[in-house]
Amino acid sequence: MPSWDTGLLDCCAKPGGCGLCCRASFCPCAVLGDINGRMNGPGGFCGGCCIAGLLGNECCCPCFCMGFLAPQVAAKSGFTESGAKACCLTACPCTSLCYMCQVWRQTEIIRTGAPRQLEMK
Repeated sequence: MPSWDTGLLDCCAKPGGCGLCCRASFCPCAVLGDINGRMNGPGGFCGGCCIAGLLGNECCCPCFCMGFLAPQVAAKSGFTESGAKACCLTACPCTSLCYMCQVWRQTEIIRTGAPRQLEMK
């Protein structure tokens, strides 16, 4: 069954590597902006970045944005992800940045047309 090409805790996985992890740690709204822009979300990069930056966690904005965007990314990659799961992973302080990085890496794989990883059997 297809799934994300990188694991949730693959902090330094390509594409993105350590730089993506640092970027998500210090400016998560920019990572959310990239995801929003790549999925043609409202307002593109600026819409995702500004909405997350202005409203922030007080309004659960990143949770709702990822609940909307992550299932779209998954669908483009040939698998399903529930909006509720995406919201929960984004709301949890232990997984929020890792999940945004995982979804960002998947959008980069879609954007560049990189081959998907194959499961060894």
